[in-house]
Amino acid sequence: MISSLLLDLLDYVNHLVDFYDSTLRDIVDEHAPLSTKVMPRRSMLPLYNKNIQTPKRNIMHSERLWINTSLCVHSEMFNVSIILVKNTLASAKSEYYNKKIKASQGNQRTIFSVVNKVLHKSQTVLPNIINSDTNMV
Repeated sequence: MISSLLLDLLDYVNHLVDFYDSTLRDIVDEHAPLSTKVMPRRSMLPLYNKNIQTPKRNIMHSERLWINTSLCVHSEMFNVSIILVKNTLASAKSEYYNKKIKASQGNQRTIFSVVNKVLHKSQTVLPNIINSDTNMV
């Protein structure tokens, strides 16, 4: 049988642990409160795929290796992996836009919009600076 003295002692210890926990939680909440940050969710590029993701991971890996060792070999690995990602991304873009142009055969509006996206052209409306009452400034 458990004596009442032992039960009182266990109850006292549990009370002390709860008090310690609540005090510590209050101190942390006062000096370092939780803050939430809203991050915008960006959709992935339609041309982004596993063929681009794997070489990008290789870039990060080779960069960490180069930073840790400072060897010329690892520097070359890093540079080669960067070139590989650039080439892979360029071929993926080319393939993506070729598919879009082939899919819009005969529709000149969509073809021109695709070409404008590739060339980074946007339609900007210039403000009207000439009024009928005044001259050009």
